[in-house]
Amino acid sequence: MRKFNNEFLQRVKDSTNLIDVIRAYGIDVKKKGSRYWACCPFHHEKTPSFSISPEDGFYYCFGCHESGDSIKFIEKMDQITFPDAVERLAEMGHVELPPDEISEEDKREAALVHKLYEVTELAGNYFHNCLLRTNIGKDGLAYFKKRHLDDKTIETFKLGFAPPEWERLYCDFTKRKHISPDILLQAGLVGHKNGKYYDTFRNRCMFPIMDLKGRIVAFGGRLMHSEESAAKYISFRPLLYLINAGCYFPSIRHFLKFGGSVRQLWWKVIWMPFLYMLMELKMWLHHWEQPLLLSRQGS
Repeated sequence: MRKFNNEFLQRVKDSTNLIDVIRAYGIDVKKKGSRYWACCPFHHEKTPSFSISPEDGFYYCFGCHESGDSIKFIEKMDQITFPDAVERLAEMGHVELPPDEISEEDKREAALVHKLYEVTELAGNYFHNCLLRTNIGKDGLAYFKKRHLDDKTIETFKLGFAPPEWERLYCDFTKRKHISPDILLQAGLVGHKNGKYYDTFRNRCMFPIMDLKGRIVAFGGRLMHSEESAAKYISFRPLLYLINAGCYFPSIRHFLKFGGSVRQLWWKVIWMPFLYMLMELKMWLHHWEQPLLLSRQGS
């Protein structure tokens, strides 16, 4: 995990105004007296009890007692790690990150993580191409159309289809792309039992699960016919998901891109099956055409 010294952290916090950071998430902030107030984004309330002091760079909620600085706020709002929150705030404040100082062990872990991101991205393209460019995915495409997901939605959220064969992805990735079975296993794309590898997802409509940077960290798969004996929905939490240690949703970055904030759909999205959530996000996709709120502040 990347570390930053106190001097750099203070410089990053000084580069932005806490009020601007909070407003970047679509939160209505109003000044009363010498302080600023808003309805707390961390619990439901009608009367504002979320107090903000831009001079001190701290916030405090008198309702749920959440408190912290701008880094803590981003960390909690986006459900990301402390280093990622620092990087996001530095980007907002146009502060250049210091060069990495990492151990050999950290370098090996970083190389593994980089490889896993490459493989999950390849898998996302693989499932997407199976859906749109082969006869394998025609049933999946028909199912998406039946659920009123148009071409724009399918393309934007990179929906896909997993072939029905037990070893189709495994063979294609190991023999054609020369990816090791161990990497596929850690990425959650294959399983291993009785000395044999098999595809985790077979004959399913596929939903990529992304982090807030738009990188694929996992997949969810849905059967097209409820009468089949297997589970309707399956997902797997691979190493990438656990490293990020956050809550991820299918292309939540697109919801942010088209004008929403993470908390606005929080309680709906976290419990929704993929298809129902996509129907919610589809409305934003077709009605908003504005840049990502978090990056717009510094432009």
